[in-house]
Amino acid sequence: MAFPKEAAEVCHTMGNRLKAALIGPVFPYRGGIAHFTTCLARALGDSASCEVISFRRLYPRQLYPGASDHDPSRQSLRVEAEYKLDSLNPLSWLAAGQRISRMKPGIAIFQWWTTFLAPCYLTIMRTLRHHRIQILLIVHNVLPHEARFFDPWLTRAVFSSVDGLILLSERERVRLMNFVPSLQNAHVYPHPPYDMFAGERIPREHAKKRLGVPPDRPLVLFFGFVRPYKGVPTLIEGVELLMKRGLALHLAIAGEIWGDCSDIERLIEEKGLRGDVLVENRYIPNEEVNLYFSAADVFVAPYLQGTQSGAANIALGYDLPIVASTQIANGLTGIDSDRLWSVTPGDAHALAEAIEESLQANTRARAARFQGEKPPSWEGLAEFILSLARNDS
Repeated sequence: MAFPKEAAEVCHTMGNRLKAALIGPVFPYRGGIAHFTTCLARALGDSASCEVISFRRLYPRQLYPGASDHDPSRQSLRVEAEYKLDSLNPLSWLAAGQRISRMKPGIAIFQWWTTFLAPCYLTIMRTLRHHRIQILLIVHNVLPHEARFFDPWLTRAVFSSVDGLILLSERERVRLMNFVPSLQNAHVYPHPPYDMFAGERIPREHAKKRLGVPPDRPLVLFFGFVRPYKGVPTLIEGVELLMKRGLALHLAIAGEIWGDCSDIERLIEEKGLRGDVLVENRYIPNEEVNLYFSAADVFVAPYLQGTQSGAANIALGYDLPIVASTQIANGLTGIDSDRLWSVTPGDAHALAEAIEESLQANTRARAARFQGEKPPSWEGLAEFILSLARNDS
């Protein structure tokens, strides 16, 4: 990782177990970053002494476009954590920095996905650098999907304050190097699949009936927050093209719509698809994830921007065929090439062709064959992080 020598000299251990501090949201917060932090914390805990520092308040209500940033799931993904941080209270940032320093971890691992947290992170990092604690940043997105004029400046400030970075796809690493060419401490470990939802799967026909979907129709699934950059209108247009060709299928849009939901509803109405599209405009709790992915015949991520999709990594856990825009497809590993279709972002005709091919290929029953040495896993990511720290200790 090329940690500086003075940082490596204070790589603290408990016996032979490295001590790690993990900073990021966990339950009761919802969404992919909270799930990621939880899965990583559990994996780190198998090989290291891991302490999680999370948020008392993550987003102020007026800045969060969704209904709530809290997870309503009855079957929540939990991990033990100290809720020290308030994103709006600098005193909590200082206190968290001191708390982490007193823990004397060998490494502090931060989740990076929004520049909103840059002032908070920079304050904590300043304290950790004073105590010569190694700092690692896990970069979910180099820049926000809907970037503002000040985002590049804040991003560079944070990236220049860490000893190492892990990107979750090669495409995002290239994006990083184009953004900050001088960085020499960036590594790639692919996003592991979210396989914790794929427990006792429901027979597909039964799952479709529970959703009110005709069992004899293929189900195309979009899952997750519906935001402008995710390309849902392109998906609706692609489904319309397939229906006009005589391919009877059903589309499920399962996830909370950020913004005016009437735009999506109006487009569905204009395309004459009211009876062919299921819109579940709400956050899907953990206990219902299995229902939607068990019912699906193909998962679609038609993103216009972005390089990561947490929902696509859930689909990997279900061995589903995946149709995704190029930048999302390039970031997926652990899936055989004949179960993955890559399309140009915003091209409804190409998306329709790929969906039709994926349904005709009938590849869901095939076992995934990772094209590489070893498929990504949470245990693998944890060991990768710890090995980087140990190699410099």
